Amino acid sequence: YVHPYLEGRGIPQNVQRAFDVGYDPKTQSVVLVWHNKNGEIVSWKQRSVNDKKFWYVKGGQPIRNHLYGIHWVVKRGFKKIWIVESEIDALTLWSLGIPTVAIGTSYLSKQKRDLLLSIGIEELTIATDNDKDGDKALRSIVEQLSGPMRLRRLNWNGVPYKDINEARSIVREMGT
Repeated sequence: YVHPYLEGRGIPQNVQRAFDVGYDPKTQSVVLVWHNKNGEIVSWKQRSVNDKKFWYVKGGQPIRNHLYGIHWVVKRGFKKIWIVESEIDALTLWSLGIPTVAIGTSYLSKQKRDLLLSIGIEELTIATDNDKDGDKALRSIVEQLSGPMRLRRLNWNGVPYKDINEARSIVREMGT
């Protein structure tokens, strides 16, 4: 099913379709499908359209082993990408033509680190949230990836937005 929730957050239907996003009317939630680097479905996260509740499907693979959006990065052969915390922020940047992966948490696991290294990423722009958890995610990414690839950081200085989705109208102007 289709629901206007993500379109209202700046993510058009064509991007939602490319990432297999759907809507579950029973739980009134948007379904954000996680794929492995080969494009196979490994799990999904559901996010209520009524409040900020979310949950992962039971029986799916642990997301600590995967990066949201990695299948499109691999399929298109991108070597310079952005990294964010949430699936919605990743979809926001893909909507702007910026290849992006999401960690789905506020910490980069060793498995996610190894996945990025295995696909030959050369440059990573870090665009974690503008809050305490975003700072935690930023530190974990820098600690684990400085050296093997060039790291850039989105500059949130003086910007009143919490995350990429809120800042979508000015994200290109913010630079790194």
